[in-house]
Amino acid sequence: MRRAWMVIGVMLLGGGLAGASMEDSPHNACTAGLGSYGSLSGDLARNCGLHNSLFLAGIAAAFFGLAVMVAALVFRN
Repeated sequence: MRRAWMVIGVMLLGGGLAGASMEDSPHNACTAGLGSYGSLSGDLARNCGLHNSLFLAGIAAAFFGLAVMVAALVFRN
């Protein structure tokens, strides 16, 4: 059972890091203040909330995956 939790943790960590790295550039553009004023591309200006949410969800998934991996190593059945 410990191996299954390790696999789940690795998948969450990898997916979270991949998602956060994919949304890093749009997130930075939106938080710089330019995205909210629409001076960037129209798609980015309209979807700043989505890009920010996906970036933060990726970070949260990575931290949760790391916690699951640590828990799988520490607590044994």
